[in-house]
Amino acid sequence: MEWISVKDRLPEIPVNGYAHVTVIATDGEMAFPALYERAVLKRGTFYRWKDVWNRIYAGIHITHWMPLPDPPQ
Repeated sequence: MEWISVKDRLPEIPVNGYAHVTVIATDGEMAFPALYERAVLKRGTFYRWKDVWNRIYAGIHITHWMPLPDPPQ
């Protein structure tokens, strides 16, 4: 598995409504689990990064991400 730049592409999210995908992300200094979500609100549809405790990342600039590995068999 290799890091994917957010400049090249973002995680794919299922098509309809609210949805998220869990990935490993980095800000260039440390790696951490993150949620990339699509939220449909009254003001429109938003794509944003959140931590696994459901808080929006503020002040952290995510540069790369990678999918989670498959679970063991």
